[in-house]
Amino acid sequence: EKHVTMAPRRLVFLTVFVVLWLSWGSGRNFVGRCKSFKATEKISTKFVKFKRRYTRKSRLVRVKDGKDAKDEKFEEFVKDIAVKSSFEGNPKLAERPEVWNGTYSDNAFDIAMTTAFRAAMGAVAGWQSSKPFIPSRPGESYEGLVEVAQALQWGKGAHAFEEAILDVLARFPRSPQLLQNNKVSMELLAFLTPRLFAFLVGPSKVEDWDREDGETWRSAVKIEKCRFLTQSNCAGMCVGLCQRPTQRFFTEVANLPLAMEPNFTDCSCTMTWGKQPLPRETDPAGTQSCFQWCPTAVGVNDKIDKMNEISSSSGGNLVDTTSEPAGPPCPRITRTPPPPR
Repeated sequence: EKHVTMAPRRLVFLTVFVVLWLSWGSGRNFVGRCKSFKATEKISTKFVKFKRRYTRKSRLVRVKDGKDAKDEKFEEFVKDIAVKSSFEGNPKLAERPEVWNGTYSDNAFDIAMTTAFRAAMGAVAGWQSSKPFIPSRPGESYEGLVEVAQALQWGKGAHAFEEAILDVLARFPRSPQLLQNNKVSMELLAFLTPRLFAFLVGPSKVEDWDREDGETWRSAVKIEKCRFLTQSNCAGMCVGLCQRPTQRFFTEVANLPLAMEPNFTDCSCTMTWGKQPLPRETDPAGTQSCFQWCPTAVGVNDKIDKMNEISSSSGGNLVDTTSEPAGPPCPRITRTPPPPR
């Protein structure tokens, strides 16, 4: 009797599952899948016609609300960034200092971690790169990660950009939290960082640093040449996407103090576990101007070129954006503290 009473429920559940599975995807794919089911071909055709009518009606509403215009601008933004990130579309990339050049060889663990980060960032951005997750050439999957990170900037100010990355970090499990703010935990984090995050930032090594109380902790991680910085070519993404949200997440959310000090001259960075980060008002990274070859700079590079022309015509030195900040800070960097979460 129990099996007899459960049969209708199972049949309803199975029917709903099949309908949802068939309706997934575009109308064309839907018809193609339904053609393999001869008994439901007529029903599927009627459903697709209804779906197309509904789509046309919803599109009229979307155009009225201006959402389609935003989508088109977003697609133009993504395509423009992709072009400017290539040597063919951005000749200034070839003028970068030699320290910015380099190749990376990803192993299976690196590809798996890149896939996880791409999936989390894509969920927040609402968009995913067309680059394959399993690369056909070295670094291809990582290029997709950078493209998704660039897409995260769309329509966001500096604070909203940080909040988006905090949402990405919050998607990764962090409980139960066994690590605490002490020497053992900080040195363990420093030991794990070069092994777990080499796929994201490249090779690094653990060093000692002296605390204000006179103790010496081996919890400083020296990133030799940050892979993300050299791949994104953007100071604003380095500070707004990596440094600040990472510091805030570990220091404020996880209660594990972390200070990150990027060096835009040699592309290195020092991550110090157990050290409080600098305030925005005194952090040198907050004054970094755009690089001449930055693919995401909007109108800033043209101003730098004009400054170079004026400087060269007057016999002065050219603006060097790889050392001391020469122009205004990158528009994606702000010294104003964000509102509390």
